[in-house]
Amino acid sequence: MSYCWLLIPAIVLVCYALSFVKGVEDGPLQRIEPPPHRLGKFEGEVVGESHYQETLDQIAGGKTRDGHDLIVEARLVLENDNKHDPLSVAVYIGAETVGHLPRGAARRFRKDATQNTRVFLCRARITGGWRDGRSSGYYGVDLDM
Repeated sequence: MSYCWLLIPAIVLVCYALSFVKGVEDGPLQRIEPPPHRLGKFEGEVVGESHYQETLDQIAGGKTRDGHDLIVEARLVLENDNKHDPLSVAVYIGAETVGHLPRGAARRFRKDATQNTRVFLCRARITGGWRDGRSSGYYGVDLDM
């Protein structure tokens, strides 16, 4: 019974996280299938991961001696309301932003994107996150598209 006071903050936190997921998934979803000759090569560049290292650390489960090589599902979201670049494309893993497509790639992606779709699904690879006694490595993200 003494743990009941934890229930309310936990519910608030879950609702807060779900509000982000709902906002990202509004509208139809479209899965991106890479051409067969590029399948599994993870050549789609993501930029800005340095701003999301804490988020990537949480997704990966923390830094380890050998680092990570994780395959996860990502969402590419057209950010029409981005004040810095209204043609940007954000990369989400779960409910969190982990980077963006480079400017030129975002414009090419938007040119080929379906008109009524705002969110696209693809696979992403998270690498890095190693640590030893003296230093540690950053996380990076690449897309299979």
